Amino acid sequence: MKRYFNLSVLAAAAVLYTGCGEDRSTLYDGSGNAIGGSGHKVEWIYNTREGKEMVANNFVYIPGGFDVDGDGIEEGGFWLAKYEARESNVSVSGLDQENVRDIIRNHFLIYNKESKKFDTQLDINSTVYQNKVLSLMPDLKIHKVYFSQEGNATGSYSPLEAVVALEHSQVENGKWHISLPAEKQWMQV
Repeated sequence: MKRYFNLSVLAAAAVLYTGCGEDRSTLYDGSGNAIGGSGHKVEWIYNTREGKEMVANNFVYIPGGFDVDGDGIEEGGFWLAKYEARESNVSVSGLDQENVRDIIRNHFLIYNKESKKFDTQLDINSTVYQNKVLSLMPDLKIHKVYFSQEGNATGSYSPLEAVVALEHSQVENGKWHISLPAEKQWMQV
């Protein structure tokens, strides 16, 4: 039985990571007046060229700067899609380059019985999942997605299809990478 991932959720699923240090807008106020850790003023993230590009593509910034899960580590900020995912009807090309097992290994964590968390990566030699390229799977019709109020929300993609759609739907000339959100990011929101 195929499990589906509702791409209405993918609106919140298109996450863009910012990184650390001077990129963390949560260190500064909305006017860009705060002083960064290095003692230099840092431009507010929405006023940067990259930030304006993200806003133009309907993303909002989720600030960090606090410990969301009590592990002693302050979370960084990240970008989140403002609207539900819409299919563009532009087919994803290059599926003959992507292997199902490698996509799962690189994008998903497996439940670890010992730690009771999703923190184990699929073993590189695993035969649990098909070692087959996506182009050889006839049921996969993956389209790029965009995030807007216009059009109908994407019905449903499997988690694998959602990852592939997002990998091929990056913001052009974008600094940040679109991906599905981590559990910790859902908590942060």
